[in-house]
Amino acid sequence: MAIEAWLMDDSNEDPRLPHRRNPNESVSLDQLAELGVLYWKLNPTIYENDEELNKIREARGYNYMDMLDLCPEKVENYEEKLKNFYTEHIHQDEEIRYCLEGSGYFDVRDKEDRWIRILIKAGDLIILPAGIYHRFTLDPSNYVKVSLPYNRKSGVSGMLGLRSFPFNWRRRRTLMRAVNQDAEEATVETDSPIDVLRKTDSYQDGSRTISTVWDTSIEAWSQFARRVSGEWDGFRADFSNEGKAIELPESVVPEAYREWEVKVFDWQTQCPTLAEPKERVLQYKSIQLLPTVGCEADAATQYSVDERKVGEGISGLTAFAYQSSGSYVAVWQKKDNLLELECCMVNPQDCESRVRVIQFVNVLNNTEMVLQGIRVFREQWYGPFRNGDQLGGCAIRDSAFASTAPTIASDVAGIWKGSTAVASFSTPNTGILQELFDEKVQDSVRDGDSYILLPKQLWCSLKQSKEGETLSEVGWLLDHGQAITSSCLFSNTAKPQAS
Repeated sequence: MAIEAWLMDDSNEDPRLPHRRNPNESVSLDQLAELGVLYWKLNPTIYENDEELNKIREARGYNYMDMLDLCPEKVENYEEKLKNFYTEHIHQDEEIRYCLEGSGYFDVRDKEDRWIRILIKAGDLIILPAGIYHRFTLDPSNYVKVSLPYNRKSGVSGMLGLRSFPFNWRRRRTLMRAVNQDAEEATVETDSPIDVLRKTDSYQDGSRTISTVWDTSIEAWSQFARRVSGEWDGFRADFSNEGKAIELPESVVPEAYREWEVKVFDWQTQCPTLAEPKERVLQYKSIQLLPTVGCEADAATQYSVDERKVGEGISGLTAFAYQSSGSYVAVWQKKDNLLELECCMVNPQDCESRVRVIQFVNVLNNTEMVLQGIRVFREQWYGPFRNGDQLGGCAIRDSAFASTAPTIASDVAGIWKGSTAVASFSTPNTGILQELFDEKVQDSVRDGDSYILLPKQLWCSLKQSKEGETLSEVGWLLDHGQAITSSCLFSNTAKPQAS
């Protein structure tokens, strides 16, 4: 018997119910095929030695296979994880599932944005194409056993390097515009929110005009709060002080990867962030999720949480400089003379994309600053603040990055010209929170050789001058000969002076 599919109703009842329309509107295999959904009927009792299954796996390059038993008796926090599976998401690689026992539903969106429900039972093998919005749930039987075929490439980039994206891109754009509606009306009409008071660089060939957009009608912190707040999802990787990627502890790496001798460098992360528009208070959490295999990354488990709060009088916070674009620089005083220099840079070309780079710096004798290590977050905005309660997923524009090629030194070297924004902390009465104010256009000379080159067009440095001052710099190469950089200048007693 062929697989059964139908258009879903709009009821909000239990997702495990059939949700057929009245009258029922069936969807044929041909209609599914037009969406790229493929189907085979196999014999699940011989899956270990099934020649037909082996031919499918060989033809599509799937050399490995895992199993998932999904039922209340075998899955911790079953109901919560089932909710995560049912969150709409998308992948950059195709998804293949072979039902061996039990039953469940795959829902996919058609070209008219309607939900199609596909019932899978034992013997049904289904392939969802890359880029199709989908979700999964069980039926009232609450049991399914599925095989998860994949190849090594998708095992690394598809399963670790890309968690699911939690809702439709079109709705995501609408939400982002709504969050920034006040700021948009006060600046210019645009298809996506623009950043204000941003720092950009371009080569000194005069090919590009540097422009800064000012908004005098809305206080800068209020704009910053709107742009920085929300759920940011992505990946984190740690690097040595020479820029070498550091592997994850073996204890957190899935057994399948250890068996394949696959090295894992990236954590999946969330960063729920909330800034109060009027009170100049910012709170955020950097959440690490345990690496998982397959689409089941949607049900990933929290491994650690680093909570931070920004505001006047906050213990451990030495300086915080911010732009209304959502970018900021923070200096955190940690124990044992350790400083953490955190730089968050929002892409001026896409304000839903950002990087956070943390330089771990050891202060010797209250004067010499020595770089110990580097931590990089690449993050995408995917919705309003929910305090990390619902696992989201990295936007499909990005993936795991630690083991990719580093920035090319010659791309960094040269004379750069760009506008600057500065905050000063040099006087005793200066508050911890300072807005970055535009100053003048200036030249920056970079030799490329003295920089730590990181993946994804990033670099950083920590240099001490003859006068004993230390300059920390983080840079991000963008398109068309542009870059965004963030610097922090420290006195000869390792105190922040300007950012």
